[in-house]
Amino acid sequence: MFEVFSISSLGALCFSLTAVVMFLAILTSRHHAIDFGRSLPTKLLIGLTALFISIASVLVSFCGGHFFILKNVLNDAKVAEYVVAVIPMLVFAIAQFPLYFKLILATIKKVPEHGFMVTIGGEDSKGRGISKFENYYY
Repeated sequence: MFEVFSISSLGALCFSLTAVVMFLAILTSRHHAIDFGRSLPTKLLIGLTALFISIASVLVSFCGGHFFILKNVLNDAKVAEYVVAVIPMLVFAIAQFPLYFKLILATIKKVPEHGFMVTIGGEDSKGRGISKFENYYY
C-alpha cells in the first residue's frame, strides 16, 4: 500500500501542476478571435482532464495512506470513510462533466465560418451610383 500511496501522490502532484499551468496559459493568452476556435478550448480541456486525474489521484493517495497507517484498526469504518472521501470528487465531477463534454465536442467539431456582405456605395465621375459587393469572413 505504500507503493500505491507514493505513486498516486506523485501522479497527483504532476497532474495538479499540469492543470495549474494550463489554466495560467489560458489567463495569459492573447484573447484574439482565432484563439477561441481551437487553442483556448483545447487548453481548457487539457486543464480539466488534468484536474480530474489529479483529484482522483489525491483520493487514491488518501485511501492508500489511510489503509497503510491503519492496517487493522477500524476495519468496519474503513468503507464508510472511503465513501465519504469520494463524495467531493463526485460533486465536482457532476458539476463539471457537462462543460467537459461540450469542450470535447467543440474541439472535435469544426465551427462554420460566418460570412456577411459589405456594400460600399458611392458615385462615379459622371454622378452615377455605384456599389461594390465584397464577402468578408470573420
